[in-house]
Amino acid sequence: MKKIVRGNDFTLRIPVKKIVNGEQVSFPLTDCTDIAVHVVSKYKRTALPYTIDKESNDVLLADVDGKTLSLGTYALEVTGVLEGANWRSYEYEQFAIVDNNASSDTVFEDNTANGDTNIEDGNGGNANKGCMDVKIEGVAVDTALVVLPPVSARATIIELIANADAAIAAVRETEAAVKASEDVRVESETLRKSAEEQRAESEATRQTAETQRTESEMERVANEEARKANEEARVAAEEQRAATFTELSAAANAAVGKADEAIKAVDAAIDKANTAENERAEAERQRAEAEATRSREEGIRQESETERVRQETARETAEVARRNAEVEREKADAEREKRVSEAISNTSSAAETATDAAAVAMETAKQGMNVITEAERVNAELKGNVLVVTDRNGDVSTLDFEQWDLEERVNITITTSVAGVSVKGVAVNVFLNGSSAFTKYTTDADGKVSFAIPRGTMYRISFQELKGCDPLPSLTYTAALRVRDINVEYKPVSDEKASVIVTVDKAEDGKVIPFGGVAVTCAIANGDTITTETDSEGKVTFRVPYNKKYKITAAQKEGYYAFRGVYEKNNVADVAEHNLYFHYYPTTSGVFILDATGAQYTADEWQAAGKTTEEAVLIKLVTQNLANGNNCFGFSPAALQAGYPNKQWCTQNTQFNSIPISGNNVKNALYYDGLKSSKLVREEAEERGLSIPLFTYAYEQTVDLADVQLHGFIPTIGQMTEANVNKTLVDEVVKMLYGRDAVTFSSLFDYSKWTSTQGGATFAWHFSPSPGIYYKSTSYMALPVFAC
Repeated sequence: MKKIVRGNDFTLRIPVKKIVNGEQVSFPLTDCTDIAVHVVSKYKRTALPYTIDKESNDVLLADVDGKTLSLGTYALEVTGVLEGANWRSYEYEQFAIVDNNASSDTVFEDNTANGDTNIEDGNGGNANKGCMDVKIEGVAVDTALVVLPPVSARATIIELIANADAAIAAVRETEAAVKASEDVRVESETLRKSAEEQRAESEATRQTAETQRTESEMERVANEEARKANEEARVAAEEQRAATFTELSAAANAAVGKADEAIKAVDAAIDKANTAENERAEAERQRAEAEATRSREEGIRQESETERVRQETARETAEVARRNAEVEREKADAEREKRVSEAISNTSSAAETATDAAAVAMETAKQGMNVITEAERVNAELKGNVLVVTDRNGDVSTLDFEQWDLEERVNITITTSVAGVSVKGVAVNVFLNGSSAFTKYTTDADGKVSFAIPRGTMYRISFQELKGCDPLPSLTYTAALRVRDINVEYKPVSDEKASVIVTVDKAEDGKVIPFGGVAVTCAIANGDTITTETDSEGKVTFRVPYNKKYKITAAQKEGYYAFRGVYEKNNVADVAEHNLYFHYYPTTSGVFILDATGAQYTADEWQAAGKTTEEAVLIKLVTQNLANGNNCFGFSPAALQAGYPNKQWCTQNTQFNSIPISGNNVKNALYYDGLKSSKLVREEAEERGLSIPLFTYAYEQTVDLADVQLHGFIPTIGQMTEANVNKTLVDEVVKMLYGRDAVTFSSLFDYSKWTSTQGGATFAWHFSPSPGIYYKSTSYMALPVFAC
């Protein structure tokens, strides 16, 4: 059996013999029709193109494209028709495709410049180079026995075969013409789309460059005009100085003959010349200082303009918020006035009823009822937002309508039947709108505490744990009432506990299987910490007291990493049974396919399992650099075929303080962590009211994997670099799923794609064949990926 390194092209020379009386004799192939040559592996049959040898008409020459055959052992199958009778060869293992030179036993002809017989590519495999034609001589093929029909029937059969062959040939020619036309159309359309996208991108780049060039040219012209003006002033001053100096020198020379007068004149001339020179030097110094001051003030002006724009944006945002608040205030005023009117009306009705009752009493008693009538009188008075009511006993009650409209009054009463436990001084912590910060209140001697919450605020109440008592569960409300009364009771410690079942599995060899022997820790708040290992079914069970908080931690295992890098989960034991799951993947580098269950396959495993293209949820890239920090990611192959849009990194060229200012540094903590980088950008943009179309689009793209909905993120420059290095390997998986005409992953690197990495205050890094920086307000391709 021949062993050939994968990637080499070669030709099979196949002698075909027929057996007559137990002996092999020549079998002319020119008399046969429908000849077909296949190589057959365990999972696949591959047809080979062939020709009949010109020198021997019983020999076939079949060309093998080394890139189409996977690793494995292959048999040879030759079939055909002779005078209406089908014949085929026996299948024997003829050759094997191996993955390295050491495993091969076939030496190819020396067709390279340096005499190497195998060409090794950058991934450790072998590939043919140039037009290298490798032949394997003398591959033995047994033939099947040819059974001919009776002589009397041959003529009819031959005629039918000829007619059938003619019809088949006509159909094949038509199909070939249609396919060729369709292939040309598809290729033309693809080229047209590519050209149009490149043209649009080039036009956008040209327009941006032209705008910058125009601005730069205007600035250069202004600077040149200022320079010319300064130079003209300097030349004029220099001419004046030269003229003055010449004048003074002439006067000094004329006065040489006059002793004292000449000396005085010379001294005066020198003093004047020195003064003029000093003035010129001072003027030059002042000019240079003025130029430096102008440059500095121009920088300050630009910074001030940037700050003004930012403050104007903030002012507009505040104005919108003020208007919304004003609308809400007007609504609240209208509602308050309505409630006040209703209260006054109700009070007036009560007063009228009381007055009528007093009149009836006066008619009945007739005497001595003035005091009783006065006592029965009800008085109601509205003082601002406060309604003051005096009843028949003279007691005064007040009602603050505005306070009721704006706040909810919360009254908590705590009781207990546990001996030795006091409800005085119990801590009650209140958390607003999901914040981790809280306000602490303590109960009085009666176990009561009160506080006010603004209307519309969501708040959570947690209670102090008391020794000898079961913990109280947290309570969550939204402030919508005027008064909320809450009664809670501390009860003795019970033996009831919740079951926490932790299941750990791993995606390996194209399936999801239990992961035994993983250490799992359960830490109970103010209680025990227990560590145990998962059993053969990947499970472990803990018992946690009701309403207790607990944290489950799954240990990291060498050679594996957790799905999305999650090793810890926090919960509260508030139901009888909790089920928590941890999913692991091996850290083996490569390109894999994930289905909806989270199972992981190589391309060969996917084919062997009979999986379909529609079942592929993600194509996942694993490298050591990515696996070391749990930063492996995948992309949607369906989205790749549909195409990706262009988005702005941010609509403003402004600095984000939550991520490094220069992210293209492998030492930065976020160099490979696009998930965290994208999250920080989204959070800062929300706080500052900034628009980030790139990150918003990525987060809105979702996939469902292993019962978890994943949101997309933008990879960093480190992750994009890893993808660029492995793009040809990714292409092989894409072509396996969608065919050779699929949109490939490597084609994305012909265009600029944004990363989640910042390159400066106004710039961000993008990536095409290599990294570069540009303004954040520019639109480049948005490529969302998913943490897996």
